[in-house]
Amino acid sequence: GGYRQNAPGHWWWSFVPHTEAGLWGTVTLAITAGVLVLVGLGGRASSLALLILTMALTSINPESGGGHDRLLTNALWLLVLSPASATLSLDCRLRTGAWSDTTPRPAWTRDLFLFQLVLVYVTTGVQKMGGGDWMPWGEFMALHYALQLPSWQRWDLSGVLGSVTPLTQLATLGTMLFELGAPLLWLGVWAERHPEGGRVVRLARRVHLRRGFVLAAVMFHVGIDALMNIGPFSWVSMSYLFAAFEHDELVAAWRRVRGRAN
Repeated sequence: GGYRQNAPGHWWWSFVPHTEAGLWGTVTLAITAGVLVLVGLGGRASSLALLILTMALTSINPESGGGHDRLLTNALWLLVLSPASATLSLDCRLRTGAWSDTTPRPAWTRDLFLFQLVLVYVTTGVQKMGGGDWMPWGEFMALHYALQLPSWQRWDLSGVLGSVTPLTQLATLGTMLFELGAPLLWLGVWAERHPEGGRVVRLARRVHLRRGFVLAAVMFHVGIDALMNIGPFSWVSMSYLFAAFEHDELVAAWRRVRGRAN
């Protein structure tokens, strides 16, 4: 209809015709690769396949996506670099006969996940500082206005927002503090790894800074997703939070869940 040319820029479409059949074939392959990544089968190859297919699909109409597409593909690239399916996966089950493998693995890719997440939070917070509605001189009215934008609002709240203005102002302030304070996640993770640290590290461990930040992040994203329609950004971001925990913590948590289920 003249909106844009039917010529996606990704090299995938040089081999696959950008027709309806080519599109749905690519979607089917992407879903298959996604299931393999989810269950941990195929290791890096599955992550690489899903990365390529996701980039090919999002290249069809970049205007229909957003930052969550970059966050998703960055995560898939980090999975390509990491031995993510070495444990808690079908690969592990087939290789060792058990669901978990305690063989030490390099942790630098997990640290890169945390770096990416903190980078997103901090840069988003800094960008918000350029908008007066996010700041005290704008009376922290940013969310009050954002929740009335048809392109973002999940529900029509225009009839109640006027009576809950103090709550939206508090949420605006909380959003700024959370995003600009994201480096506290690094401090919390460092404190858990290095208990022999100084006074600040001991304080971070005493107040459970790492778990507290993760809980705040989950509440932050669930709140966003409940009130606003911004695509899968919240769910992609929350998936990064698993990198804040050690392998033995995840195994112990899974065992507790299984014990309660039994």
